[in-house]
Amino acid sequence: MWLFVILSLAACAAPQRRPAREISSEVLGVLDELETRWRHFEDLQGIVELTIERRDGTQRFLGPLLLRAPAALRFEGLSPLGQTLFVVAMDGETFTLYSLVEDRAVTGRATEGTMTRWLDIPLPPAALVALLAGYVLPLPEIEAGTLVRGPEDLRLELQDGEGVVQRIWLDRLERRVQRVEWERRTMRLHASLGPGDTVTLVVPDRQVSLRLRYQSRALGVGLPLARFRVELPEGAGVIHAP
Repeated sequence: MWLFVILSLAACAAPQRRPAREISSEVLGVLDELETRWRHFEDLQGIVELTIERRDGTQRFLGPLLLRAPAALRFEGLSPLGQTLFVVAMDGETFTLYSLVEDRAVTGRATEGTMTRWLDIPLPPAALVALLAGYVLPLPEIEAGTLVRGPEDLRLELQDGEGVVQRIWLDRLERRVQRVEWERRTMRLHASLGPGDTVTLVVPDRQVSLRLRYQSRALGVGLPLARFRVELPEGAGVIHAP
């Protein structure tokens, strides 16, 4: 949907809660590590190359990316001449996707439903922000959890009360996340945190993949929340998402 919306818009974190039942101390220890690392993240400012692949084509954009914990994001897709083509922004509460080419925008609440419909990314905003920053948020309400030790990695498998399964692969030495996947009845999403500051997301059910590669980035720059809001020009066409 990214590809379609970017070309024409005319068409149409809260603290983690502990599991409801007991799971092993080993699993709890890994969860604590993941959550502690994320709590140390404040914000990020970088230049990224975004590649969007769909069945009908590929688009590439270079532009500035801003992230701020827990759920604020702003990306500006630039033309080869450096002109802003579109802006995607969330401030933790509101979502805006604005095409400067079309002078049209989608605005609404920043929710998983909005992310799925307009960005083809079936994740809560905080989970996406964490992933793009190189972190993984465990499911917020865990009903079951297991840890499987392989020869070179660990696999943490979590499940919540709504049937969502999350699998997280970590290297055994430093316990850094290598990849993660979410699976539910109607949707699957795979992500990898690869070398060279690269994050890849694949959503097989929607036949879309996104690859984000950092050209530069700086942490802890003190980004104000106002940077994650978009002031739409008077007269712009606006679609109000539910």
